[in-house]
Amino acid sequence: MSQPKVIISEPCIYVPKDYWHCDLTIVKRRKIGEILQEADLISPAQIETALMDQKYHQELHLGEILALRGWIKQETADFFAQQWYDKIASPQKRPLGYYLMEAGLLNEQQIEAILKEQQTNWLKFGAIAVLKGWLKKTTVDFFVGNLFPDRKTDSIYAKQPQAKVEINTHSSTGDTELLYFVNSIDPSQIVD
Repeated sequence: MSQPKVIISEPCIYVPKDYWHCDLTIVKRRKIGEILQEADLISPAQIETALMDQKYHQELHLGEILALRGWIKQETADFFAQQWYDKIASPQKRPLGYYLMEAGLLNEQQIEAILKEQQTNWLKFGAIAVLKGWLKKTTVDFFVGNLFPDRKTDSIYAKQPQAKVEINTHSSTGDTELLYFVNSIDPSQIVD
């Protein structure tokens, strides 16, 4: 079977539907405002205000207005406007922190701090970012759900070790003793 041909002629490029290795048609393209709202990065009121501003400044994109108002970084607007759908469609996935840094939601120092903390506790990357107050849980869930749909139902928090509690009552003294055992779990199974 021959490779489909790409035809380039002024002023357009024709690319056959079966040219791409993944089906981009299954990814419904939405407006940047809808995406930013679903990611819990902006509110409906902020979108409404930015759209009103856009009526007076038609030369500006919505993401630029949101960034100029200080509600998101320009880097974040650019990521969602220019790269988001490519990241979703790409079969080659990177770690969650990579995408959050690309979107301007975490910086390198924050990522290093999260990775360092992961070595000493049972939490996933996103959970630590949420607990430190750097991201909202809904934002982490949005990224995980869209970029890693197979992990969509996973909690951002690690599974807690299984515990077994036993109560021993000593017959001679009548004292009650509470014994708490934590089963051993391989940390590599629960850390992102």
